[in-house]
Order: sequence, then structure tokens, then C-alpha cells
Amino acid sequence: MGLFDNIRSKTDSTTARLLFGAVVVVFVFSFIGGGMGGRTATYATVNGSRITSLDLQKGVRTAQRQMQVSSMNEDEQQEFENNILEQLIVQRAVMDRARELGVEVSDDEISLYILSNPGFNDAAGEHSPELYEQAIKQLGYGSKAKFEENVREDLIFSKLRQQVVGSVYVSEQEAREQAKLGLSSVNLEWIRLSQSSIVLDISSEDIQAELEANKTEIEAQYNADLPFKYQKGERVSFQRITLPFTADTKEAIKSQATNIEGQLASGGDFSTLLMEANPGAINNGLITDSTREQLESNISEALFSMEVNATQVATTDNAIQILKLVEKKPAETVSFEVAGLEIAKSRLEATRKSAALSEKAVQVLSEWKNGFSEDSTALYPIQSENSVSLVEPKISGLGNNPQLFAALADVKSVGWLETPFPTLGGVVLVKITDIQAPTAEQLSERTKLETMRLKVQRERMLWEAFQANARATATVDEIWKNSQQ
Repeated sequence: MGLFDNIRSKTDSTTARLLFGAVVVVFVFSFIGGGMGGRTATYATVNGSRITSLDLQKGVRTAQRQMQVSSMNEDEQQEFENNILEQLIVQRAVMDRARELGVEVSDDEISLYILSNPGFNDAAGEHSPELYEQAIKQLGYGSKAKFEENVREDLIFSKLRQQVVGSVYVSEQEAREQAKLGLSSVNLEWIRLSQSSIVLDISSEDIQAELEANKTEIEAQYNADLPFKYQKGERVSFQRITLPFTADTKEAIKSQATNIEGQLASGGDFSTLLMEANPGAINNGLITDSTREQLESNISEALFSMEVNATQVATTDNAIQILKLVEKKPAETVSFEVAGLEIAKSRLEATRKSAALSEKAVQVLSEWKNGFSEDSTALYPIQSENSVSLVEPKISGLGNNPQLFAALADVKSVGWLETPFPTLGGVVLVKITDIQAPTAEQLSERTKLETMRLKVQRERMLWEAFQANARATATVDEIWKNSQQ
């Protein structure tokens, strides 16, 4: 039996069961040193220790089996291999750190682990030397000694992790608070106040003063917006009659288009004919300020070659369009003298509307608390939402609102929240009308789950930080990645 002949009886011990339960799944971290020997290309060195092409190949194969990856293109394969190489580098750096800290695994521990592995047991549940040897061969190890050395590394890795995360502690009070938060919900009412309801009278003198006081900032904004906002190419405005067709109706639609062309040639009114053909057309079929890039190529070619008020027929993949050119504008650049005043006005509006909205929010909240008048009720409709989770709040019509959600998590009693909360295009005022708290039994059960969740979360974060530190402090030469650059 080799290494563990003398301790078969220990496999039923508590020590063996604990060791088996705590160890990281075998082979997940056993990429390096597959026992294939020979001189191979070095892909990286970690603290002077080589990671070879065989190490990488074995790591890639193992990861592909675990992730059930079937096929990848060349770029995906290279990214996948780079990620595996990075994992191998981290593993090697962590193992070096384990040696520095004196983490060791005895031969007895290796034997206990192997004898406790159900994959090496026969039908009766007993360890089978024959199955063990077969498994080693199937896994590509040349000998039991090489396989058992990989088991040693896995166990060292697991021991080190246990040492690193062993200090993680979650207090019952903290877990209970998290549990209470997760099980609690609120009913609420809310009112939205929109910035668009604020009407301002900004004088030309105010705008000029803003421009002069903040010219550097306004000019920087103008230059940043210039290519897409203030430099305008040739544009056309046009009406169109759209006649969609299918393969079966194309000829009939051609006849309809020819008929409309004839009526236009005889002095027919384009708008009248448009409403007959497209009775639901928005804005009487008018499309304004379109550039060449915004239109299909054949439509663009027709419109930019036409004279104003002329008509022309153009065909797309699924429709015949009868076009009338209404206006053509040349390319132009809006000067800073003009645009600067627009920017200054926008800045003033934003600042003053924000201040005015805050004042209005205070006023409306006061009225709400004291009871709205009939007129105010019509002006400020109250909306409601029930059973809003304090962990994952969802309020129809408000979307994501981090500041409001954070405030809800701190709610202790019913009543109005004193702060207006910013939302898209305005602010909202909120009143808590009811709080649904968990029962003692629910809280007790959830506290147990939260204790486990928080512990697992912190252990993961602590272990990830330890690995990152081991990687950052190791001396690493990524030969393969460097050769790709």
C-alpha cells in the first residue's frame, strides 16, 4: 500500500472526516508538476521557479473540463490561456508564501486524505489499491509518489487558507441587524417634483454676466461639444409618402406610386395626397434637419440633389417613398459668440432651477404634512408603493435611487422623510406609511443564515487579498506574455 499501509484504520476517525471536508477539491489547484518530466519551454518564473508549457497545458485541460468549454476562437483561446497562466502564477506565489510561514503536511495526513476519498473505494466502500492505481494512470501521473506530492500541495494550500481566514468573526448582533434588514419592508407614498415645473426669467444681462464670469469654463465646454453639437453638416427637411410593400404586393405598390406621381404632376397637393396614403403620419410626414449620414444612401442621394419643393421617387428594401424637399441648409459652424450665450444660459438655468426646486420641495413637504388643499392635491398627485424591500428596494416609476434606498435602510418609524431625494429630472418627497417587521422566529432563522453568509463573504475577501498580496510581492517574470507584446 506504500505510504499509508499502517494507518488504514484511521479513515473512520473524526480527524479524517474533518480533513476531507476542509480540503479544497482535489486537482482544482494541482495544475503545476503533473509528473511529465523533460525539458519544456518556460512560460513564467515565480521567485525563480519555472512554470512550463506542460504546466500550462495541464492547467488548461483541467479548467476546460471543469468549465465544460468545448470550442474557442483564436483570441478566446489566447485569453483563456493567459488567465490560466495567471492562476498558476498566483498559486505558485501562494505556495511559496506557505513555505515561508512554515505550513506543512505530514505523510499521515496525505494517507488519511487518500483513504477518505470515495473515488478510490470499491463497491463495498473500502479503499481499493487497484482503483487507486488506475485513477493515478488515468490522471497522467507517472507514479503514486508524484500524485501524492500533488495531494500534499493541495493540502498545504487548504491548510494555509484555513490559517488565513481562521480569524474571521461575525457577531450575532451584526448578523441579526442584517437579518432584520433583509426581512423588513415598508409601505410608502411619494410625490415627484419636476424641474420642468420651475419657470425662470433669465435676462440677457444675467446671461452676459455668467459668460464673462466663467468664460474659461464655458469656452472649454464649447470646444468639447464642437464636433457633434456646433459643427453642422448639410441638412435637409422633407416630407415623404411611404408605401410599404412585400414581394407579393410590390407591383401593386408601384402602380399606386405612379398614380400619386401623376396627380402631383397635374398640380395635386402633396400634403393632401400624403394624408390619403399615410393617414397616421406624424407631423404630416415632415422630417427636419437630416444629414446625409442619417439617411439611407439612395434617399440621401435623391434629397441632396433636388431643388426645394421638387418631388422624387426613391425605393428602399421594403418601401417606395415619394419625397418632397422642403428646405436645404448649408453646412455651418455655430460660433462661440452665439453658442457661448446658450451655454451660459443653460448653466444659469441648471443652478437656479436646482435652488428653486429645493425651496419648492420644502414648501410642498410642509403643505403635505399639514394637509393639502384641493388645488394642491391636483397639482401634486401622491403615488404609493407597498412591501418595498429594504435590501433590494424597487419603486415603480423611480428606477434606481441610491440616496433614497440608503435612507430607507435606516428607517425606524413611520412618517415623512425630511430630505428631498434627487431623481431623473427632479426630486421626490417620501412618506413611510407602514413598516413590516419579521417575527422573532423568522429573525432567529435568518440570523443563522446571515452569520454564514457574512462569514463566507469575509473569508473570500480575506483570502483574495492574501493571494493578491502574495502575487504582488513575488518576483515574477511572465516570459510568455512578454513575448506576445
